[in-house]
Amino acid sequence: MDQPLPALDELLDQVRATRTIDLAMLERAVGATLRETDDSNDSVVFYSAQGVRSGSYTLDLDFRTPVKGGDATSGALLVLDLSGPCVHRAEIEARYGRLNLSQAPRGESLDEEASWSHREPWGELSFGFTERKPDCLRSVVFALSKRG
Repeated sequence: MDQPLPALDELLDQVRATRTIDLAMLERAVGATLRETDDSNDSVVFYSAQGVRSGSYTLDLDFRTPVKGGDATSGALLVLDLSGPCVHRAEIEARYGRLNLSQAPRGESLDEEASWSHREPWGELSFGFTERKPDCLRSVVFALSKRG
């Protein structure tokens, strides 16, 4: 990748090492404070941050983490929407491994994404590419498996 995504690289390294992601780890990796949103409930706490700079990119973050003892049916979820220089799918695969199509757009908008994913020991890592720019990375999703 010509333009590195330092926050993504750091997050992925930490998630691979710990098989988890928490608010403090995320805030350190992106160098920003996430705020709890009004969407939080008894099962899941929602956090977000917009306009976070990471290298040549601007990130909007949506982080959801299960409440301990709550009835969430999945693990933590982190969505990074990014804008900046184009990162091509071939560059992503060269750096992060072979990807499989996991979600195809429904054809309702040029902004819908095709998601390309691969399994990790901790869950699934997905990369989204819009119909408008099908070879430029638009989002990254960390979907962690539910623990214990």
